[in-house]
Amino acid sequence: MPRQDLPQSSDDNGDQTLDELIARALAGDGEPLRLERLQQFWDRQSRRRRRRSLLTAMTAAAASLLFAGWLIGGRRTEAPPSPAHVVEQPLPSPRGLASAAPDDGMPTTKPAASLAAGRPPTDYERLMFFAQTRSPQPRRTPDELLTEAIDRLTANPQADVRDLTADLLASDGADPVRHDWQAKLLAELPDSAGARRVAVCRLLAVYGSERATPALLQVAARAGHPAEVLDAIEAIAGVDRWPAIARQAPDSRTRQAIAQRLLRADAEGALLAFVAMINDETLRSDALAAARDEQQLPVPRLLALLDHEQAWVRLAAARTLGETSRCEMTEALIARIRNRPSGSKEAWFALLASQCEAADEFVARAARDPHLLGQLNNARLQWSRTIQ
Repeated sequence: MPRQDLPQSSDDNGDQTLDELIARALAGDGEPLRLERLQQFWDRQSRRRRRRSLLTAMTAAAASLLFAGWLIGGRRTEAPPSPAHVVEQPLPSPRGLASAAPDDGMPTTKPAASLAAGRPPTDYERLMFFAQTRSPQPRRTPDELLTEAIDRLTANPQADVRDLTADLLASDGADPVRHDWQAKLLAELPDSAGARRVAVCRLLAVYGSERATPALLQVAARAGHPAEVLDAIEAIAGVDRWPAIARQAPDSRTRQAIAQRLLRADAEGALLAFVAMINDETLRSDALAAARDEQQLPVPRLLALLDHEQAWVRLAAARTLGETSRCEMTEALIARIRNRPSGSKEAWFALLASQCEAADEFVARAARDPHLLGQLNNARLQWSRTIQ
């Protein structure tokens, strides 16, 4: 019997399924061999479909199990932490919520896990934890503040004392007067040296009083009269108080250092304080010794004091000019006498006190000059009364 092909699913009727084609084939008459082949084809196709269906079902079941496991694990991870690990989170602002809202169609961001989930804390959480758990720092004592001020000024000599200490005092509310910084600074001064002694003296200049001057004078005498110690005394007492302070000096060298400082100073009143030391019998010898040793004596300023309104100032300036015996001063005094014969009494005093050769020669010529002899005799009489 000629072989006929089995019906295929790709015949003219493309919409018919394989089952319909097989059903049509079985419904008609056919030979046994053909029916047997058709039966075998049906069995093979049925087994393939069952296997395909089973694989599809198994795949779907596995996917369902994986999805369920993921959901259960997520719920456990997002479980609320225990109270011991709760970290307070700041409330977001409405502006922050608006900026953080996800766009339409985009997946939402998973919320951050708590500290219990094992993630490291954020910077904000660290700050909040530190702020809530740290113990308040104790206030520093006035002695600690003073030590810090000394250390800062030692490290930075150009720093302004008042600004630096104002910052320290504002932070801890200490009062230098009530806590007697002066006594502590005076106790620190003898053992300090170099930049640290400068720092202590600068603090005393601001927070010291005249009660500190005797101790400062003692330190000055022992340390060789450093400028920073004398600067502190002058800042505390003022230039015009130097003669009174010099009377408290422990030795002659300290008094001479004070007089030399006044001769070199440009401050207003410094030269008047010096001539006040000349006018004081207890200080005069030391002041004149300082003037003799001074290389840059302010001669023009001393000559100007010969016209001062107060007599004691004119006399002290004349003593200084005469006792120092400088040739340039002698020439200036002679010129003053020649130009102003009637108003040069103090200039005559200076020439009579001078040990300069030029002064002696001019006095000798004046004794033979009728115009100058009267002035010379009058000056000698008054000078003898003054120096007695």
